[in-house]
Amino acid sequence: MLGIVGVYNHRVTCIIGVNPDERVKVQDIFFDVKVKTNFIPSIRSNTVESTINYEQMAEICTILAQGKKHYLLEALACDILNELQTKFQIEWAWIKIKKPNALASAEYALVELEWNR
Repeated sequence: MLGIVGVYNHRVTCIIGVNPDERVKVQDIFFDVKVKTNFIPSIRSNTVESTINYEQMAEICTILAQGKKHYLLEALACDILNELQTKFQIEWAWIKIKKPNALASAEYALVELEWNR
């Protein structure tokens, strides 16, 4: 039985962007992340150790966003998906990163990326 685990609007304050002011001033970005995995082990055991812990998913986003100071959302999204598929047994993963202050004329700019086994 396949199921989806995820987080929505996980806020991280970090350095990201290509403009000179973005390289020295932190800003908030928001993550929506979903992964598809086999739920049978977690259903049977009813323990967090047998599932994908969404707190760990959020922590991966935070660590990679704050640690590497990416220039592009695309690169950050790819790094996160690579880490998720390395750390967890997943069939599929999807991420959307939203950058609210990218454009004055838009609520946010975004990048979406999907990974399949």
